[in-house]
Amino acid sequence: MTADDREAAENGAAGAPATADGTMKAVAAAGIGTGTFLLLGLGAWTLLARRRA
Repeated sequence: MTADDREAAENGAAGAPATADGTMKAVAAAGIGTGTFLLLGLGAWTLLARRRA
């Protein structure tokens, strides 16, 4: 344990603050977009299957 660790513990710091940089925002947007696209696609597929049956 270093002096910096002790100081961080005394101040209540748990480590480096998490930051959302551009890469993580792009990954999040891509994941949300992909999930939305898949749900809409599955919904359309279900509706078409019900209309044809």
